[in-house]
Amino acid sequence: MNILKDVLSIPTAPFHEGLVAKYVKNTCKGLGLKIRSDGSGNLFVRYKKGRGKQPVILTSHMDHPGFEIIKGGDKKCTVGILGGVNLDFFAGARVAINSARGIIKGVVAKKPLKKKWMGKPTFEINCHPRASGDLVSSLDSRLRGDDRVRKGFFGWYDLPGYMKKKGLIITKAADNVASVAALLQLLTTLKKRCASADVTCVFTRAEEVGFVGCTALEKEKIFPKNVPIIVIECSSASGGKVEIGGGPVIRVGDKMSCYTPEVDLWLRSLSKKLKVQRALLAGGTCEASVWMLKGYRTGGLAFPLGNYHNNAEKTYGPEFISLKDYKTMQKLLITMALSKKGSSHIRANLAPVMKNYRLWGPKLNSR
Repeated sequence: MNILKDVLSIPTAPFHEGLVAKYVKNTCKGLGLKIRSDGSGNLFVRYKKGRGKQPVILTSHMDHPGFEIIKGGDKKCTVGILGGVNLDFFAGARVAINSARGIIKGVVAKKPLKKKWMGKPTFEINCHPRASGDLVSSLDSRLRGDDRVRKGFFGWYDLPGYMKKKGLIITKAADNVASVAALLQLLTTLKKRCASADVTCVFTRAEEVGFVGCTALEKEKIFPKNVPIIVIECSSASGGKVEIGGGPVIRVGDKMSCYTPEVDLWLRSLSKKLKVQRALLAGGTCEASVWMLKGYRTGGLAFPLGNYHNNAEKTYGPEFISLKDYKTMQKLLITMALSKKGSSHIRANLAPVMKNYRLWGPKLNSR
């Protein structure tokens, strides 16, 4: 579980995925896997060993809703919202900012400013004068030694990075870095087993502001359309009417589209011996719809998520997923990676129907 703990503890936000990306790169390099990047900073790595296995592309985005400093200062700064942050909960919230010297804590003003940024309200934050000892490595070594909150820094709700309690993983941001951890754990397992598989893992940017990284990646036409693309997500349990702890969800579709039926059948066939759920998670839209609408064979898997986008009952709070669901997802991903190439899941599922036809079909001609 070290990978999960490590990744969940890393701060991230749309367009500020650098620390997560750095961890992804270091992990893949440590496994001896070559990792590549497109012009937009999306990452992809392929594990390929042996023959006869079903190629599959697994994707996860590296960001979570947060905010960006648009006007810096020593004790006060102005921030703009990135992604689906509940403005009612954000007003007055305790927050953390990733500064050059570590994490600076602050409190958001209770009312927004008149000025807007990217079409959304802006807020003033009162900052503590010095960075805490809880350090996060800076992406810009030139700024070390400077306590000033600078324009371009980013932040998040001041919530725990990683906690385990009563079978739950509790964190400032599960969506969607828990899925990043799941893919890194899969690559680690395949490498340690020297397993025969053909898996490409993709880590995208800026999903929370409208699939920006995924759309840029699709435009480059890197991936063949005959290889299934499975988008791994964290999705609201209450919104999708699924149970946290009931198993990972085979996602039939989202608010925008339904995914490829044959891929859905394939995922169902792989999970027959596992505790999973199957649902149309129509509370929102995910990157799978981008791939689907561009003609790719698309499927989805999701962790049932509590406190989606840090929205608790009456205020902001940490997100959480089930540890059992995480472990079951690992089993499903490994089963997927080891599956044989070329089996027709539609034909297999229709076999009982065709048997009935052979038995009863002749009666159609009897009068």
